[in-house]
Amino acid sequence: MEKRLNWKDNLVKAAGIPEDLAYGQPVVTVTGHRRAVIQNYRGILLYTSEKLVLRTSHGKVTVCGKDLQILSYCGDEMEITGWIGDIHLG
Repeated sequence: MEKRLNWKDNLVKAAGIPEDLAYGQPVVTVTGHRRAVIQNYRGILLYTSEKLVLRTSHGKVTVCGKDLQILSYCGDEMEITGWIGDIHLG
């Protein structure tokens, strides 16, 4: 049985728009253990050298590690450096 899509799902599918862009889902790009870029965050809930918690429209993104630093941020994108051990979504 096929699930019916709502109007927004139909529009996104027909236009070929990536779901992360259309729905504001967080996008996490990790390069090794030393760098992460997080897109579509809404705010910083906690920031220490060992833990960073970001608020998104779909929950939280938590980055755990050592010597974590926010290298840059603007609008809805943030670059994090340091030793990244774990990233949790939810």
